[in-house]
Amino acid sequence: MTHPNWKVVITDCDHGDIEEEKRIFEQMGAELSWLQLKTEEDLVRECRDADGLLIQYAPLTRKVLEQLPRCKVLSRYGVGVDSIDLKAATDFGIIVANVPDYCVDEVAIQAVTLFMALIRKTVFFDQKVRAGHWDFTEGALSTGSGERRWALSDAERSAWKWRRWPLR
Repeated sequence: MTHPNWKVVITDCDHGDIEEEKRIFEQMGAELSWLQLKTEEDLVRECRDADGLLIQYAPLTRKVLEQLPRCKVLSRYGVGVDSIDLKAATDFGIIVANVPDYCVDEVAIQAVTLFMALIRKTVFFDQKVRAGHWDFTEGALSTGSGERRWALSDAERSAWKWRRWPLR
């Protein structure tokens, strides 16, 4: 299905490649613009005649949305939509979408990394060494992986829950 009169604006994004977006919108026959807009004034000026916006960080406030009469959809590069005034979007009949599985692997890796730093007291010992003090007896480390077993499960995408099972 083609939509030769549709205009889509990427308001801002920090990934250096939009080839996938270009391919998809080209197939639709829609015009695609890639900008780096930061202010409400820039958004209104550049997006006034857009049918849809792809955003990463740009502030889509009521002030902006009320001046985008053609806008029908906002899609956020990412999970959260806190940069979008959802009440205003609803009032103006604008559909808001996001990417709920964005960075799930990265969040999982970070969660495991932070957990390992916590149980090995990495930050505690780093601060002591940087202060010129080393005494491994100050922060009792776990006596090894044999005393406990941990499991990490994906509760809701990147909402992680830890559970401890003692070994018998």
